Parts: sequence; structure tokens; C-alpha cells
Amino acid sequence: MNQIYATDISTFIINDDCVEITLNADTTFEITKVKKHFKDIFSVIKDPLPKSIIDFSSIHFVFIPRETMEYMANNEYTSNRSHLAIVINGLDQKIIGNFYLKVLKPERITRIFNTKQEAIKWLDTINEEITA
Repeated sequence: MNQIYATDISTFIINDDCVEITLNADTTFEITKVKKHFKDIFSVIKDPLPKSIIDFSSIHFVFIPRETMEYMANNEYTSNRSHLAIVINGLDQKIIGNFYLKVLKPERITRIFNTKQEAIKWLDTINEEITA
């Protein structure tokens, strides 16, 4: 399993079709930091994978500037053929997640979950849809 590690964010390439991004600390999402992390990920995997998980559950509070959320929703690395599961742990994250989904309307199919197990279960159904 390949891993891309930064001070605040770790990315694990789980298999040929899934990337898991975890946050190592209560981090800031400065646009330059996020762009660099995307660039680092795609220097390793080259093409967008069909599935991703972003796990916010280990942090207590997260502030993501609108400019950064807009970039994360629709950038040169996102694909409308990919699926993103966002794992959250509280009301503040749910509010931010709903803003991301309803206002910024990410290009990729995105859902929010309270547990990583629920997120993985949903992503597993995507395999079934692709092979059916």
C-alpha cells in the first residue's frame, strides 16, 4: 500500500480503485497546502481513482476556507466518474459538509457518513454497480 504523508494529512492508496485521506491533527486547509497535497497524490497515482474516503472523524474542529472547498469540489483532479465518502464526527462538520454538497455541488458523487464502516459499505456497492 502506497502512502503519501504530510504533517497534517496522510493519504493511503488502498488498492487500484480507492484512496483514503486521513487528517493527522486539527489542521488548517490553506489552499496552497491542499493544492500541493493533490499534486503529490497524483504524482503517484496519475489518474483519479473511482473511490475516495476523507476521514474527518479524528479531529474536533475543522475550518475550511471557501476558496479551498471550491477547489476540492471541482479541480483538475476530480472526475464525475468518481465517488467520495466523507466521514464526519459532529454537528459542525455536518454543517460544513452540507454546505459543500448543496452550495458547492462537487463534480464527483459525494456522500457524508458518521462512521468509516458506513462509508466503506457505500463504496463497496459502487463495485457492484460497475460490474452489473
